[in-house]
Amino acid sequence: MEHIKLILDNYLKKRKIGKYKIKDKTDQIFENWNEVIDGRFLKYTEPYKIVNNKLFIYVKNSVIISELMYQKKQIIETINKKFLLSIKDIQFKIKQ
Repeated sequence: MEHIKLILDNYLKKRKIGKYKIKDKTDQIFENWNEVIDGRFLKYTEPYKIVNNKLFIYVKNSVIISELMYQKKQIIETINKKFLLSIKDIQFKIKQ
């Protein structure tokens, strides 16, 4: 049985699957979102993709969007500095 585990482990390693997946900077942002966003907004926000240097974030409601619009520049600067990216804009979307 140990032999099968070794074969499977080597296969996953070659294909960079599961625990061997190489995490890119996008994954790092999503996994460390608590280090980017103000703690009071953490449970109301969820980043979900980056396309053409634009970060897309789900939010719970329009009140949160209004609050985050004031912090937009600071969020972008934090991400770019911490994760060495070049995010240019953020788009908020209400998650239904």
